[in-house]
Amino acid sequence: MPKPKFIISDYYRNELLRCICVKIGFPIRTKLDCRKLGQLIQDAQLPTISESTIYRLFLWNGKNNTPYIHTLDILSQYCGFPNWSNFETHLQEIDAFAQGYGRIQINGTPIKSLIEICIHTDKLKPLYSYVEQFPKNLDIHKKYILGQEIFKSLISNPNGNLKFFKNFHTLPIIRESFFEIFADPRFLIPNYETGIHYYLKNLKPTENIQDLQDTLFGNCLLFRHYFVQREKNKALKIGGILFTELEIKEKDLLRIHIFPVARYLSCKILYFKLLGQTKQSLDFLEVVFNFIQKNKNKWNLEEQRIVFFNLGEAILLHSEIPIAKHTKLKELFSELFSFVPHYYSNGNLSEIIPYLDCNSSAIFQ
Repeated sequence: MPKPKFIISDYYRNELLRCICVKIGFPIRTKLDCRKLGQLIQDAQLPTISESTIYRLFLWNGKNNTPYIHTLDILSQYCGFPNWSNFETHLQEIDAFAQGYGRIQINGTPIKSLIEICIHTDKLKPLYSYVEQFPKNLDIHKKYILGQEIFKSLISNPNGNLKFFKNFHTLPIIRESFFEIFADPRFLIPNYETGIHYYLKNLKPTENIQDLQDTLFGNCLLFRHYFVQREKNKALKIGGILFTELEIKEKDLLRIHIFPVARYLSCKILYFKLLGQTKQSLDFLEVVFNFIQKNKNKWNLEEQRIVFFNLGEAILLHSEIPIAKHTKLKELFSELFSFVPHYYSNGNLSEIIPYLDCNSSAIFQ
């Protein structure tokens, strides 16, 4: 008896692909990527899917819109869902949530959502009333698409976003879904620098761990931006806050989210460079390597990727760090490279880092 096939829309196929890419941490662009995904599925003790099946579903120009339901079930299970039907239901729930703020298509063409219209016309009171309804424990997938919609609206806003930042920076749902999940380390959003300064307002990092985490997160974004833009005085000012005024101990780093931890460690390496203290940079890098050796077994694959990406980027930005340190970082994360196509581990850091960017804004763009 032949296996049943299923007609899948472009939207559902693309969402499945996005979910897979987020899980594995690299984009599916080549047959080698398809082969590696097939291997990872097999390693997860799921039924085998061939390289050619994955290629036909996601990359073939003709686009295979009728895969076997068995294939869709396995890919859904790999993404953490019981089967394709459950994944499809999940997408329908997310789509219904998005329709609540007007994200729809007409004849296949997206139209502006109500969020985008409110932001672009500076009619923010209705938007504030809408988003403040959401509880802090809103489903993470809904936070993701809400943050994505706000990011998309702000990056294209002709009015500069200052009113949005001033009025929304205290809302917990906006702080998490936009400022944190959809952080913009490249500062492409107009007036994003001002937005981060609003995000940092009224924090008391010495009084509670959440404020300490937010303080590290926001200031590291600013420091990296000023460093890359060669605004030395601004970078040194932020560096003074992070590395002199705050007395961060290892026990503090172990209590907060891995993303601000990785950024904090990376920025400190670059701070020594700004001070002209290359030896201190190299000495601190060894401290970071020791920290990684002690703690990496506690980190899941995504957390390891976050640490590797941030440290690797800092090493690349610090031109005086020798290639031997590049190699050592890769060796420390040798297990991580068993989960990606072999050409990643064979490449140098400058080739690897762009493909392992963990920022949601980079994945979205």
